[in-house]
Amino acid sequence: MRGSDGAAPGPQAGERGEILVVALFVVVLLSGALALAAAALAERQRAVRDEAESIRLAALADAALAETLARLAARPGAGGLPARPFGGGTIASEIEGSSQGDFQVLARAERRGRRRLVRALCRGTLRGPVVLAWRVVPPTDVR
Repeated sequence: MRGSDGAAPGPQAGERGEILVVALFVVVLLSGALALAAAALAERQRAVRDEAESIRLAALADAALAETLARLAARPGAGGLPARPFGGGTIASEIEGSSQGDFQVLARAERRGRRRLVRALCRGTLRGPVVLAWRVVPPTDVR
């Protein structure tokens, strides 16, 4: 139905209020959905950052073990590594003797307040030390 001027009639005052309420409701729903999406993205970013830090710590602990074994290959009877900066963190190791020419290396890595410990069972051979087994050690399980 058209008005006297030929234009389509606009919404009445009550209809305008209803449209405003619906529009506000849609804005609130969209804001809530965007807030949830932002929170999920922030949580995912934190998880990725933690995983990257865990990978760096694992690499540092492996480096401490590898350097200790290289020192032993060059000079049998060499001790462990004193704590020193390496790769943005700190590495160190200790060597513990055991029976039948086997020994254990406790390799430590620290970075940004986090720590990783690896215990490797090794054997000295004519070609140098060989890793027989290794495992990550929970911090409460160290001596």
